[in-house]
Amino acid sequence: MIEVRTASVTDVASIVRLGKELRDSSAYANKSFSDEKATAAVTTLVTSDTDIALVAEEAGIIMGFLLGGLTYEWFSDDLFAFDYSVYVVPHKRNGRVAIKLFKAFEQWALQKGAVAIQLSISTNINVEKNSCFYQWLGYEVTGKMFEKRL
Repeated sequence: MIEVRTASVTDVASIVRLGKELRDSSAYANKSFSDEKATAAVTTLVTSDTDIALVAEEAGIIMGFLLGGLTYEWFSDDLFAFDYSVYVVPHKRNGRVAIKLFKAFEQWALQKGAVAIQLSISTNINVEKNSCFYQWLGYEVTGKMFEKRL
């Protein structure tokens, strides 16, 4: 059975390993990966009051993660939550793992006083399917993301 929980420092290495899998299988594959930087970043998220690292675990094995944070609009005092990164191992993508991760993220955001959550799909993995999934969860399309390699 899949359980979602807040990550601890002991989960950092597993999240970094999965983050490398995400990079290797996505639009980020042409970018370098620093284990040291990723470890420091995830450790910061795990220990922060304004960020969160969630893990989905089954039988002691982490099957996915959601890394998120809180910030304010530059023009407003409205607090909103956002995702840094989300990843679910391929063989668990059509189950309830992602649903449980997002529901836990939404609860955390509500508890922190966020008025909205903004999500993006920057990996170019299953963009249409993920867009439909986000809409099924109740999110609305509010724009597009673009990148130009230099």
